[in-house]
Amino acid sequence: MVRATTKKRRRPDVKGMRRRVEHSYDHRGQTGRYGNIYLPDVDVTIWKPGAGEHEFCVIPFFVDCKENSRFRKNPDLNLPFTEEEIKDGETFDYKLSVLIHTNIGINSDTVLCLRTLNEACPICEERDRIDPDDEDALRALGISKKALYNVACFDSDQEFNKGTQIYEAPHASIEDTLSELARKPDRQTGKKQYKDYTIPEEKYNVFFERLGTGLSTEYKQVEIVDRRDQDEFTEQELTAAYEGAYNFEEIINARTYEELYKMLHGVEVGEEVPAGGTEERFRGRDRDRGDDRDRGADNGAVVDDGTAEDSEFECFGKSNNNIEACENCNSDRFDRCYAAQKEADKPPAGTGRGTTGRGGAGTGRGGSSTGRGGGRGGGRGRE
Repeated sequence: MVRATTKKRRRPDVKGMRRRVEHSYDHRGQTGRYGNIYLPDVDVTIWKPGAGEHEFCVIPFFVDCKENSRFRKNPDLNLPFTEEEIKDGETFDYKLSVLIHTNIGINSDTVLCLRTLNEACPICEERDRIDPDDEDALRALGISKKALYNVACFDSDQEFNKGTQIYEAPHASIEDTLSELARKPDRQTGKKQYKDYTIPEEKYNVFFERLGTGLSTEYKQVEIVDRRDQDEFTEQELTAAYEGAYNFEEIINARTYEELYKMLHGVEVGEEVPAGGTEERFRGRDRDRGDDRDRGADNGAVVDDGTAEDSEFECFGKSNNNIEACENCNSDRFDRCYAAQKEADKPPAGTGRGTTGRGGAGTGRGGSSTGRGGGRGGGRGRE
């Protein structure tokens, strides 16, 4: 497993992190379902929130910045390091913005778009050649923008105890909104009142509600919220969260132009594309199930078509997002399974983090009167 290391843990620099949020705000709105974009020998834990309310803390990752990596070559996506940071040789970042293509090749792989690196991408080139009126073909070779975060999930004890996980967030719905909220000016003075959601020590969490499935998926009430006292990290927990953070620049599988070309067309660069062309091979396929969780068949596995009964699945309501089969699960079944497991995981009244609202009734961590809960409850009522 390749993860960032903090050596002796230190706190991220407020000025540097705010500069990154400003960069994200300035570039908001600019634009695999199957498999993933990470190196095959890297063991990653990905958080895939289902329908309902969710709360997480962004965990910055430590970066060796003696020079700008390939991921800093496209300044519209990721902020290049300053001369001072390069001289220092190390810094923190809180997210990596990437462009992704899904359902590419015979295995319907998810791949990194090379425009993330400010390089030519054969998939984008093919898409640029398609008739603008051919919506099916354009959708088949579509592109999505994601913000990759390391997060500590506060939905439940079980989620929190998983440690640092990767959240592949829809950029427009989550990061673009957060970068706006973080710098929102005070109504009275007009001055920016930063909410430093990128620094755990500032005691902010991110809350959102996910509604619907498939093409109807919506993200509502995206907020930067104060972390409750009973939800606060212990020093040991926070150190472990930092040490568990992935350095995304080291674990992403950036395939070459030649590799992507062969995956897309089935032939080497310079060879003749089979009759009918790439465009015909993809037109009409169910290319986009509209699910921001980016699930699907890995390496050609059979995808659950949703026709079977939930009771036919031994793992239903028990192992949501913990086994390989979840990658092939039908979107609606995945949400029902998530809800069933969340209900089953609900502790008895008065015993820690519950699902009856944020903190719920319970003894919580360290004997506090309210514990970490799944969701904020009470019709979004704030204490």
